[in-house]
Parts: sequence; C-alpha cells; structure tokens
Amino acid sequence: MIRKLYGVMLLCITPVLLFAQYKNNIWLLGYDNEHPLPWGGSKLVFLSDTILISADNRSMELNGCFSGLSAQDDSWFVYTNGSAICNKYNDTLINGFGLSPGGDDGYRQGGFPIPGMSLIVPEQNNGNKLFLFHENIFSASAPFSGVPRALKLYYSIIDPTSGVNGSVILKNQLLIDDTLEIAGLTACRHANVELNLR
Repeated sequence: MIRKLYGVMLLCITPVLLFAQYKNNIWLLGYDNEHPLPWGGSKLVFLSDTILISADNRSMELNGCFSGLSAQDDSWFVYTNGSAICNKYNDTLINGFGLSPGGDDGYRQGGFPIPGMSLIVPEQNNGNKLFLFHENIFSASAPFSGVPRALKLYYSIIDPTSGVNGSVILKNQLLIDDTLEIAGLTACRHANVELNLR
C-alpha cells in the first residue's frame, strides 16, 4: 500500500516529467542519466498491484518531444525524441538517426524541446510495422522571432522486429511542406476502427 501511495504522490508532484504511456504498463520519465531519481532517466512499470520504479540507463535525452509504442506482450517497444529512434534496450534502431532534416541542428543532441512533435501509430493491417509522423523545427524569424515553427511534416516506417534491434525501413518521407502549427500531432481511432490522424 505504501508503494502505491508513493507512486501516486510521485505522479502528482512531477506531472511535467510524464511524457506518454505505452500500449502496455511502462512509462518513461526524466531527462537523461545525469540526474538522480526521479529527475534522471526513470521507468515506471505498473503491475496488477504494484508500481516498480527504477532508474533507466539511457543515453537519449527526453527534453520535451517524446513518442513511444510497444507490443502488448512487451516483446518490443520503440521511442523517439524527434531526432532519433531507440528500442527497449535503449539502443538506436538501424537507420534510426537523422530524423526531421532541414531544421535547426541545435536540438539534435537533446531531442526536440516541445511535446507533440512526433507520433507513433501501428500500421492498420500489420502490427509489426509502425508509422512515425514527425515535424522539423525552425527558430522563426520576424515577425515571430523566438517562436519556433515547424515547416515540414514527415513520416517514417519502423519495423521493431527486424533484426536484433529493429530498424527504420523508410525515413523522412515528406508529407507536408508548409508552415505548420508546432506540436500539434494527435491521433484518434475512428468509429469504424480505422486510425485517423489530426
């Protein structure tokens, strides 16, 4: 009971660190490995009656942009910070670097700073293929100086079961080449069970 209470209290006092929930019961929190729990790379695993809290030794920083998706049996999961894609072993997927070309390179090391700049959804008829939708980021010029903008929307296709670590089998395919509202990627399931992107 105390562990549950501690887990709930941790969730209440650190909502800024919660990025997204996987299909299963695993949540990634924190930024990187340089800070102690709960601020550094952390993982919450929700079991039927307990919450396991542990350090998550990962080199990828999660500064704002985060998307993740996993198999329900936890045989694989992938996540991104907008600039690279990693697997459940915190290893970069084959062809997983260099997402969202043409933007400001200052964000490459720590990932993009704004939530909602990427989205991972399963392919409709093939659960082993995933679509990653991702924006690039530019520091806007006048009259919007200092306000970041997205100028391109891309998609990439991930096969998390390919090889040992998974791979990105198609990368940075341009969908929209226009000024976009930054961090506005969402998805919802349609009433006919098809996935619609908004």
